[in-house]
Amino acid sequence: MSVAGDRARASLVPARCFGRTPALLAGLLFAVAVVAAYVPTLEAPLLFDDVASIRDNLSIRQLWPISGVLSPPYHEGATVGGRPILNLTLALNWAMSGPQVGSYHAVNLGIHLSAALLLGALVQITLRRPGVPARFQAGARSLATAIALLWALHPLQTAAVTAIIQRAESLAATFGLLTLYAFARGASSLAPRRWFALAVISGLGGIGTKETMVTAPVLVLLYDRTFFAGSFRAAWRQRRGLHLMLFATWLPLGVLVASHASRGGTAGLGAPLSSVAYAWTQCGAIVHYLGLTFLPYPLIFDYGLENIAPTFGLAPGALALGGLLGATLFSLWRAPAVGFVAAAFFVTLAPSSSVVPIASQLLAEHRMYLPLAALVTLLVLGVHTALGRRGRLVVAAVVVGWGTLTWRRNSTYRQEINLWQETVRHRPTNARAHSNLGNALLSSGRAAEAVPHYETALRLSPGFADAHNNLGRALVQTGQMAAAVVHYEHALRGQPDSPVILTNLGSVLARQGRTAEALAVYERALQLDAGAVGARYNRGNLFGQLADFNAALADYVEVLRLVPEHVDARYNRAATLRRLNRLAEALAAYEDLVRRRPADAAAHAELGNLLAHAGRTEEARAHFEVALRLQPVFPAVRAALNQLRR
Repeated sequence: MSVAGDRARASLVPARCFGRTPALLAGLLFAVAVVAAYVPTLEAPLLFDDVASIRDNLSIRQLWPISGVLSPPYHEGATVGGRPILNLTLALNWAMSGPQVGSYHAVNLGIHLSAALLLGALVQITLRRPGVPARFQAGARSLATAIALLWALHPLQTAAVTAIIQRAESLAATFGLLTLYAFARGASSLAPRRWFALAVISGLGGIGTKETMVTAPVLVLLYDRTFFAGSFRAAWRQRRGLHLMLFATWLPLGVLVASHASRGGTAGLGAPLSSVAYAWTQCGAIVHYLGLTFLPYPLIFDYGLENIAPTFGLAPGALALGGLLGATLFSLWRAPAVGFVAAAFFVTLAPSSSVVPIASQLLAEHRMYLPLAALVTLLVLGVHTALGRRGRLVVAAVVVGWGTLTWRRNSTYRQEINLWQETVRHRPTNARAHSNLGNALLSSGRAAEAVPHYETALRLSPGFADAHNNLGRALVQTGQMAAAVVHYEHALRGQPDSPVILTNLGSVLARQGRTAEALAVYERALQLDAGAVGARYNRGNLFGQLADFNAALADYVEVLRLVPEHVDARYNRAATLRRLNRLAEALAAYEDLVRRRPADAAAHAELGNLLAHAGRTEEARAHFEVALRLQPVFPAVRAALNQLRR
């Protein structure tokens, strides 16, 4: 092989995408810039869909058997159903830190950095292809760096990186970029098989992460036609086997989608919104996305369910999009490289913003994660064409500006109340935002402040079941039990099969002394979802109040099977064993509890009592003394300790 050939091939190695020694420094500065912009996110709490998908997701609590992790069930509010690879990453995070958010945000940031580096490597390879203008080939490395850095620091990306569960978007995009990169390496190689195998494996990984990966085979074929084969016919003739394998990844995607009923009926052609109506709203949504690309303000965490229309109306927006699509098709014919980049924007956005309804969200900023790469590429190349080397100053200024805005935006995520207050300020008619602001206030112990936001949500959307349910929770905290029951019943009219609402209703009925009704409600919740931990735990408590200790014990044991770290169930199980006079088991249970909760004075006291009853006085004395150190005012323990001393 010639020296020139060696040099050409070496330029494709991703580790050398930014050069050698200078490249290491450039790569380090690149990573530092991105990490600095996202440092505030490391303390951001679980938000919105994060709660159901992580905290309440029982399928990620243990890594074995792996089949349970790779077949996450669809349940209310969660977004992991039909996405086994996404669920596996969450399970790995849970194994590292449980519900503590630090490791989740760190992984999200690592995924984002990986995607940015892949984008830079892919752009560099592409700009060095024959037929690309010489001005781009000469500056391929610096242009690729600028594109990747601007894309990584754009404030619009925070929606997919900072909200933990939107890892689905960023991870699927990473798989998509890896698929394209592996194809480009393989098509440039004399031994392409390993690269093409990586492309197919990456395609399957993306399919198991999010449905948007459906576009990868289309993009690869279009990329092949544009930069390698020269035509679709030649691409198919030269690499038919690879393209067939990539399109074959649609088969497992179909199985995953069908197995989870199109995300509980909220997405797909069976959603409660017609394809035509949804496509009409997306005309406004895409125009809005384009505006946020160049002026990323205001960024809104949740747009609610209102139609999104540009200020000049939907019809002109549709005409504008039609013009852009026409220009894209013309470019694919006359300027294929530019056409590919423009087409990539529409293709990658199509799964969420075309004719397939997603009734739960008409507009969401995280959908722009990968499509934004196409727009940033056109922007940087356009500046380079117009200004040449002077364009570096423009790019540098935009990097600083976008990086600063991203840091500020990420700081907003650190406080859930602030995030929802900002959302309500920008979208005052968003009923869901008002309800979630109420939830944030309620979680902070500010129930009285939460009530007006729930009432506003219900005024905006009278049949909003979640708002009725949440208002019921707030009324319970303010002691208004009868009013809470009324709102829970309203909520059940909208969501009659919700175990969460049934559990809340059962709790209030039990507090009102309506025991039989409460038991019936808990039973209904468990019939709907045998893994409804809240309903089972509350029913166990109610059985305990009724002195049906065997039934209570059975419920606590099942709760601990489902959620081994449920400390309250573990405590109540130990107490119930003692009431059943199963003292040896109770003793072992309290010893386990003390190991798990060494600062729990009551647990030490109960263990001391059992040890004293067993004649193990020295051990009992030690636990009584620990209990008194932890809680100096504990008369029962002091009396028991004095008796032991006597």
